[in-house]
Amino acid sequence: AKRQSMIAEMAEAESDRARQEAKRQNELFERRRLRDAHRKVLEARKAARLERARQQALLEAQEEEKKRAVQAAKQAKFRFPELVRLANEFGVSGEKVPRFSMGWVELFRL
Repeated sequence: AKRQSMIAEMAEAESDRARQEAKRQNELFERRRLRDAHRKVLEARKAARLERARQQALLEAQEEEKKRAVQAAKQAKFRFPELVRLANEFGVSGEKVPRFSMGWVELFRL
């Protein structure tokens, strides 16, 4: 009877240890699961933040480009396309009247 009670106590102690180990494993697993879920949330937030920053930078670049285009349009002088084409044919910029003996009238008669 004494031996059986010792065996029963040992079995009880072993099952207690097994229960505690299972509980510890479950807690570890749950902690890891929560940590991974939290990491995923943080990564998603970071990705969203980066995407917003990228969109904002893109928007600012487009606005800057528009401003530059408006400035360029304001500064550009209207030039007659034919005169520009002729000036390019004769190897001069369309900015100034080229200096050669033929006047514009003779050029147009060509």
